[in-house]
This record gives sequence, structure tokens and C-alpha cells, in this order.
Amino acid sequence: MVTSGDFVAAFTESDQDTEYSIQITTMRDNKPNTGDILLIEGNKYITQTVQSRTNSPLVRITAYLTKKKVK
Repeated sequence: MVTSGDFVAAFTESDQDTEYSIQITTMRDNKPNTGDILLIEGNKYITQTVQSRTNSPLVRITAYLTKKKVK
């Protein structure tokens, strides 16, 4: 993970305490697509958004935790 300035990774929890979302900053070459599954420490996250800037090698990804654990 690479972070800088405006593209800082953040971990947030919704007001209802029912779902978690994460923001990940990574290199454009390694970015997932919207709807892709990310496996992070045994949890499945679904990619919601992928944001990039013109001429930037970085992208910011927002993903939401699913209820199912990976076995």
C-alpha cells in the first residue's frame, strides 16, 4: 500500500455498526475493477469504487465488507 497527501487510506465504520468499508491506495497497474472481491485477512470485501487522477500512478479503492468469511 502506498499513501500520500490526498490519497490517504482510511478505515471507517457506518453509523449502524452493520458494515465496514475501507479505502485502499495502490498503484494503477495493480488496481481491481468495480465488483471484484478483495481477500484481506480472511475477510471478503467487494470493490465499490475505483478513483484515479489523470497522469497519477495511484488509485483509491473503496470496498465494503461482506458477511461471509473465507474458509
